[in-house]
Amino acid sequence: VLYPPAGYFLQGDGGYPCLQHRVAFNHHHAKARIIIERTFGMLKTRWHNIFQQALEVQPLFTPK
Repeated sequence: VLYPPAGYFLQGDGGYPCLQHRVAFNHHHAKARIIIERTFGMLKTRWHNIFQQALEVQPLFTPK
């Protein structure tokens, strides 16, 4: 029995290496990681101004 089944992949890193089928695993892991990092980069660019401003907290609107 093949694990994981064909078409499915395990995600991991150096702490939990996938010893069997390492080349395919590393390829898919790197591909997924690049997509995630690019997505976070796009979100940080889009909302840059929001994160650079100090948060305004008005105690009257804060729940007790």
